[in-house]
Amino acid sequence: MTKKRLGKNAKQFRRIVGVKEETYQHLQKLIRRYLKRPKKKRKGRKSKLSISKKLLLTLLYWTNYNSLLNVGNLFGVSE
Repeated sequence: MTKKRLGKNAKQFRRIVGVKEETYQHLQKLIRRYLKRPKKKRKGRKSKLSISKKLLLTLLYWTNYNSLLNVGNLFGVSE
């Protein structure tokens, strides 16, 4: 899933992802800057997802998890 497929306009993007497009782009810049820092050599496989897709996945998860948590509390069941 890509940012383009999520919403054709800013309102729809915010409803689905939970943040404004400007906030999304700002977070993306911060993450890229953080990842450019010198670091130790990492072990394991390289990620299949790009930074922007990882951020999008995280935001979508947080948005939906909160909703499922509220529904679970309303009905007295696990999310």
